[in-house]
Formats: sequence, C-alpha cells, structure tokens
Amino acid sequence: MDQPTPQSVRVQDGSTESFWDLEGRGLTGDGTVPGISAHLDGTEDARVFTPQLHSRLQAEGAMLHHVRGLLGSLDQPSPKDLRSAAPVWFSYRGEDVYLTDDRVTVELSAESHFSESQLPVVEATVVLHNRSTGQTPVRRTVTVARQRQTLDLGTLPAGTYEMHVSGDERTVPLSDVLVVAEVPDEQESG
Repeated sequence: MDQPTPQSVRVQDGSTESFWDLEGRGLTGDGTVPGISAHLDGTEDARVFTPQLHSRLQAEGAMLHHVRGLLGSLDQPSPKDLRSAAPVWFSYRGEDVYLTDDRVTVELSAESHFSESQLPVVEATVVLHNRSTGQTPVRRTVTVARQRQTLDLGTLPAGTYEMHVSGDERTVPLSDVLVVAEVPDEQESG
C-alpha cells in the first residue's frame, strides 16, 4: 500500500513529534509498507519478514500463501477457547526426532477444570500413523492420569509419524508430528 511512514520520533516536555528523517538523513523509503508489517493481534509469532523484498511483498506467491494462512487461522478456535468450553484436555511432552534404534517414549497427562477427586483419570486412544506408508503401527487405549506418565510406543521404522491422542466427546484431542530417522552407518560417519 502507498503509505510513507515517519522514520523517527522526538518526545520532549510531554509532547511527541514525528520526523521524516533519522539523524538528518531522509529515510522515507519507497512509499510502500508491506501488509504483513501491520500484524493482526495474536499472529505475532507467525509473522515472516523478508526485508529484501520490502517493496513487492504483495506480489510474492509465498507471502500471499503465508498471509492467507494467517487470515484463515483467525476463524479457527484457539486452545484457550477450546479449554474454556471443554472440561478435559491432554498435556504432552515428546521429542521431535528419534533414531530407529531408540524406543519412542512420550509423556502424557490429563488436565481438567474438574478437581482430581471428580476426574482422577481419563480414557484415551493413542494412534501413531506413518505418513509415508499409510500404516498405523500404534493404536492403543490407555488410562491417562493427572500426573505425567511415560508411554512407551516401542521402536519404529524410519518415517514421519502423526500422533493423535483423543478421548470421549468432552475431551479436546491432541496431535503432533515426530520423525524416526535411520541410525547413521558407522562407515559413513567416520
């Protein structure tokens, strides 16, 4: 958008004055401000800046795709919204990458607005789906307690896996992605 912006500001005796230069140098730029610079509330962590393309961000396909994703995410419920509407959700901790000779272990716990005496445990289904092969090597029903517990999913072949944890209709599901990588050959690493 064509919107030259002041480059500096002086605050003195309770008044604020904007300037079109910075230390005597005119830096009003090319008269464009990338739309992504004017971020939407709640998207600060998802912003992408490409200063080398400042004057033509709106014409970049990747940037248009990024902005479409940001705008589309505004209609999706946030975890905070879901937790206020649902009485139970899961807490999860796991690694992003495991090796093929590692046991894939994750930690799960149940969280709730209910007191522990009202809801001490939650029944959950844990599913691990291999994106490449379409196979589901793990589908397990577990009892998840309020205290963090370790869940051993065994060793897995190399691949990218989607992990889903779900409960009954009053429970917010959880998902994550993890990778199992081949153990490097000792001859290649030496």
